[in-house]
Amino acid sequence: MRGYSVDVEFTWGFQARVAGLGKSPPSFLFPPPTTLVGALAASYSRRVKRGESEGVELMLELSRHILALSFRPLNARPLAFMDVGRVIAPGQRGGVYYPTVRDVFVYKSFDAPARGSTIMGSIDNEPPRIRYVLVVEDDGPFTQEDLWSIRRLGSKESLVSVVRVEEIPVFELGGSMREERRTLYATPEVEGLRVKKHEPVARELYVSPYRLNYPPSAAYVQGVGILSYLIPMRLEYAEGYLEVSGAPSGYSFYEVEDLEKGRNVVVGVAR
Repeated sequence: MRGYSVDVEFTWGFQARVAGLGKSPPSFLFPPPTTLVGALAASYSRRVKRGESEGVELMLELSRHILALSFRPLNARPLAFMDVGRVIAPGQRGGVYYPTVRDVFVYKSFDAPARGSTIMGSIDNEPPRIRYVLVVEDDGPFTQEDLWSIRRLGSKESLVSVVRVEEIPVFELGGSMREERRTLYATPEVEGLRVKKHEPVARELYVSPYRLNYPPSAAYVQGVGILSYLIPMRLEYAEGYLEVSGAPSGYSFYEVEDLEKGRNVVVGVAR
């Protein structure tokens, strides 16, 4: 079992839209955990010389080696919004080729759907960053090189820079914990887990990044493996956190070392 801590710096923000909501889908507040699995699959495929056409297959394959995957915003403050963009649909309709400069009904040549994006602001005038923690099995094919090689989280426009990768100590605490333990990391609300929220805390619905059987977009549309995540936020005046305990079925607690905040507990799948 190995643990990694990864700091990701955003260029402007990201696009990771909620699947299945028509032509005007909103964006998530934070990149879903599966976007990191996809980014890791892309960098891994470049290293082992496997093509992009195998991207989904690689995601499913690599997810089986992941025991825990979570994140916390270091100084990033998200702002989700919808922007209206003109979409040109080239083709022939009614005997007219589109796009065209002729005086014809404009609705035939383009549409203007609203699409979600998320801008990452900063609370301290430094570039916005998110810290990911990744716990993998000993035989997992991941390397630090794969983590350093991540280029984007989300769409092709969602450029990021990996500014720190460090292997960290990790301890499996088992599937039951009586005493409450504090965590700053995003935590799934699963059966048997007790969570006390200390605001500010956000909530989002993500596809579970563990042992994927379907592409995340298909899983989201079908409602397969959807988990509600609680995400402690960090603002200028407050920093949220969670206190977790209980015995979540099929899950386990892992203790990881955070560079600034010391020991934290993250919830992942049982081995």
